[in-house]
Amino acid sequence: MLHLLRFLPLLLLVSSAALPASPATQRARAQRAATQTLEVGPDGRVAGLVGGQPVRWLIDASGSSAPVLNPDAARRLSLRPGWVGIAVGIGPVRLAGRSAVLRYAVDGAANRRRGVWFDRAIAPTADGMIGPGGLRQPIVRFTLRPARTAEVDTVLPLVDRGIAGMGAMIGDVFVQFDPQMPRSLATAAGGVRIAERWGGQLAGATHNRVVRLNVARPVRRLEVARPIPISGVQLRSVDVRTLDYGNVGAIPDADAPADPSEIVVVARGRPRRNQQRVLIIGADALTGCSSISFDKARRLIRLRCTAA
Repeated sequence: MLHLLRFLPLLLLVSSAALPASPATQRARAQRAATQTLEVGPDGRVAGLVGGQPVRWLIDASGSSAPVLNPDAARRLSLRPGWVGIAVGIGPVRLAGRSAVLRYAVDGAANRRRGVWFDRAIAPTADGMIGPGGLRQPIVRFTLRPARTAEVDTVLPLVDRGIAGMGAMIGDVFVQFDPQMPRSLATAAGGVRIAERWGGQLAGATHNRVVRLNVARPVRRLEVARPIPISGVQLRSVDVRTLDYGNVGAIPDADAPADPSEIVVVARGRPRRNQQRVLIIGADALTGCSSISFDKARRLIRLRCTAA
């Protein structure tokens, strides 16, 4: 009896495999397989629903786990804000928003989560934006271009910061990926760490760059001297937010003396909690990569890139 019990699951598996599956079973299997991996194309847009009404989502690899809708989409969907308010800070700029619990779907996979919207659009080419953490599918794969020969996989431990999105820790820098962002971007504290670890110096004048929700912040270009330790990612320069979440006073400046109209305050003592070291790697550094996969079940990020 013991031997029979040991081999019974195998016998059942073999016998069931020999029988053809019913059409209903085949459909159920196809549906389960479809919800296992969300394939996101180069434009980042995927069809979905909110409250049963059709929407077009922008899937942002660096985006929040909370769905964020454009204000016109919120009006079209007749969303009623709940009593829970929300505010977001982009540098010194504070934006108040509204929120509601949403029943939404992305590529057929349904979810229920609190979503938000502001008076400014988050995704001009879609109805709203959401990151991998807000999706039901356990694997989210971003296809950037057709695969090439001699590509290698780089696997990084996935770090989930909830509403701040998913990424990986490279040393003490929280690294995220955004194929829709033309140029890579770092906070001031992140730029300092990049310059310390991989070398480089600031170059060029300070200019404004839109970060999120049409909020522009001052940035400068940091020329990176050495490759960062992600095979195939070619981060040669990055825009650094000069005053947000730290400051760039410790980075060598190719154009010194600094602009006297820019005041840089160097913090002393214990750093504040909001001085985060963040780097978002954009399309400019991902030209050698064909895909980025977020495996949430295994807590891994896999980049497939041509070896540098």
